[in-house]
Amino acid sequence: MMNRKAMVFTRPRDTISFVVGLCVAAFGLVPLLHDSGVIGFNIPFIDKLGVEIFIWLVAIFGAYVVVDGFIEPPAHKLHWILIVVGLVLLVVGLLP
Repeated sequence: MMNRKAMVFTRPRDTISFVVGLCVAAFGLVPLLHDSGVIGFNIPFIDKLGVEIFIWLVAIFGAYVVVDGFIEPPAHKLHWILIVVGLVLLVVGLLP
């Protein structure tokens, strides 16, 4: 029998959260690495994406992370970390 603690993606929500996290990381890391000269490619539409739209996307992703943190069982280590990080992203995205 397989131990449930060893299973990474036990629910569909875990897989969706992982994919959303990878997308957010790519949207943030690829332009940062491109601007610092580490990589030679960039995501083409990121340069044309307005700052206002990008900030709203940060707020939306922050709200998603907050909801994901509240759904996570309170005994899990990431419960409060997800809520705090999500609130920080939400506030940063909503500040003028």
